[in-house]
Amino acid sequence: MAEGAAKPESNYGGTIQTGTIKTLATWTKLTEQMIADNANIVSFINDDLPYQLDKVIEYQILRGSGSSGEFSGLNQSGNFTDYISGITFGANDTEIDLVLRVKSAMEAAGVTGVMLLLNPADWCKVLTAKNVNKDYLIPGIVDIPTKTIWGVPVVTNPFVAAGKFYLGNFAEAGKIVEREDLAIEMDREQDDFTKNLMTLRVERRLDFAVMQPKAVCYGDFAIPA
Repeated sequence: MAEGAAKPESNYGGTIQTGTIKTLATWTKLTEQMIADNANIVSFINDDLPYQLDKVIEYQILRGSGSSGEFSGLNQSGNFTDYISGITFGANDTEIDLVLRVKSAMEAAGVTGVMLLLNPADWCKVLTAKNVNKDYLIPGIVDIPTKTIWGVPVVTNPFVAAGKFYLGNFAEAGKIVEREDLAIEMDREQDDFTKNLMTLRVERRLDFAVMQPKAVCYGDFAIPA
């Protein structure tokens, strides 16, 4: 840029969307004896129960239906970009080649720093792929210690449906919109009093907003027929 010249303007295009805050919660019963054990109950309330709620949130980010109080997950139409249909695959291409070709298509669209999410069974399928001579195909392509394919970090997640994959820059794809932080409440209900029980509820009010559908590719972890 020449000295004294006007600085370039950055223009961002977007679409106004109306979101609905969801209340995600979980609860459990505790005995009065458990509550009296201060050290263990503090750990349970601060760590264990919120962890279970975080798992619900994680599942819905990936596979939420968008109805019945669920997030609209990254697997829903409009929340990801179909890069696969625009790729020409070779006759001998495998799932390992699928990762490279989709990664290249995403880089051409300006999406970098991607990560691959796979069901554990599909990661096992990658590691055990062999040629006709029963030689493993992974040397030099799949790095098992660092868990990468073509340099792409792989994260196995049981919430990814078997036979599906997500490839993307998830930090750019969307974000959690928090309305109310973690809330923990304890009270009695129904016959809790006569059973020496307390009901513990943990909840968060939040939504998942998709920011960049082009930052994620979702589809079948297989070469199209």
